[in-house]
Amino acid sequence: MNAKTQIDSKTKTLLFALPGDLTSSNVAIYKGEFAELLKDNDSTPRNWDVFRLDVAGAAMIDSMGLNFVVGVFRQIDRLGVKMQVAYRDSNVYRTLLFTRLDKHVELVKI
Repeated sequence: MNAKTQIDSKTKTLLFALPGDLTSSNVAIYKGEFAELLKDNDSTPRNWDVFRLDVAGAAMIDSMGLNFVVGVFRQIDRLGVKMQVAYRDSNVYRTLLFTRLDKHVELVKI
């Protein structure tokens, strides 16, 4: 259930890709992985300017998952870094719109 992480040096994007749904059953795992990712990539100056949370593998995001996404946004925003959320499923997109995350992050259909 590990998230995939990588830095694209060409676009200066730090990717955090989740392999499936984002629900109460796995949020705690992803929170820990995200904390480690930020700790491991907290160099100054950063070698990334964009953070991309990839939920393209998700068909569902529940309320705990949404809380996770908002928490990630708050931490990334404090760093002064642009955040993107990549999605594939139209239900996930509607959920993100319903919570008005599109007003704060760039939603990217992949």
